Amino acid sequence: MSLNLEDKKAVVAEIAKQVGTAQAIVMAENRGLPVAAFTKLRKQARDSGVYLKVLKNTLVRRGG
Repeated sequence: MSLNLEDKKAVVAEIAKQVGTAQAIVMAENRGLPVAAFTKLRKQARDSGVYLKVLKNTLVRRGG
């Protein structure tokens, strides 16, 4: 499902806000990680209070 322009602007604004207040930022590629493992990773992140967001490269470039 692709996002319309307004949705993209909202995602970029949300990420910019998170980046602006972050103590640390980690970017990683999850290619090759099985879905079950990634789901477990996301749950562990949530349980630890870590903000984890999956973004397309194009949205990351828009925010910068």
